[in-house]
Amino acid sequence: MIGDELRRLKSTLQERSAEPIGDSVTRAELLRMDEAYRYDAASSINFLFAELMVIKYAVERGRTIQIQSDSPVRITSEDEFMEWALSRYPSFADPVHNDLYIKPVSIVWSDSI
Repeated sequence: MIGDELRRLKSTLQERSAEPIGDSVTRAELLRMDEAYRYDAASSINFLFAELMVIKYAVERGRTIQIQSDSPVRITSEDEFMEWALSRYPSFADPVHNDLYIKPVSIVWSDSI
């Protein structure tokens, strides 16, 4: 990611640190994320990455997140998040620009961005 994209991600994470609202990702939110993944443009992948970082940030802070889908998923740890995210969005397994392995808190609190 380039500097402007990282600044936007940092801002998004700071603004949305209390999300997902109600500790769940709704079907509608999940559909938007899936559509962004299928669209496969830089802006849509960056949107998806930010959404995933919001979920990961919540899990890292000790929250349990329920993913509302045909087969609901309950995420209680970073490992569970990574397993779910990489199985749903496999291209993130080989990070080129968007690294799901990065700690969201390092983005939020970094002074270098």
